[in-house]
Amino acid sequence: MAIDWDGMVIGQVMGAFATPVMYTPMVATLDAAGRPEFNADGTPVVTPGPEYSAQGVFDEAYIEVTPAGAGPFSSTDSMEFGAVGGITEARPVLGVQLSAMKTAPGQEDLVLINSRSYVVKEVQPDGHGWALLLLNLAP
Repeated sequence: MAIDWDGMVIGQVMGAFATPVMYTPMVATLDAAGRPEFNADGTPVVTPGPEYSAQGVFDEAYIEVTPAGAGPFSSTDSMEFGAVGGITEARPVLGVQLSAMKTAPGQEDLVLINSRSYVVKEVQPDGHGWALLLLNLAP
């Protein structure tokens, strides 16, 4: 029997814990021929698209741990002496139900949550219709 993740699981979580947000997707700027424009450093030129209201489960101090040896930096902590090692980081995150979003979340999108502006730095979909948006405070 297949599980209706979107309706029975994610929808229930959103109903219990969701916070209203304003979401502004960043849209690629196109040249006259309809091709994306790029900055001198090779990144695409983007402009804010239409803002819309959405909902998400917000956590202002989500803890992310990178285990020792994972990622680009290795840990010098010794596992022999009970040290855990790795990198621990606290950052704001927003969990969203992808089917309820008007646009697919992307890097550099803007989110207004509780009168504070954030920039999406990474989108982590879970494969069941949920995505975790790792945020930074907007400049």
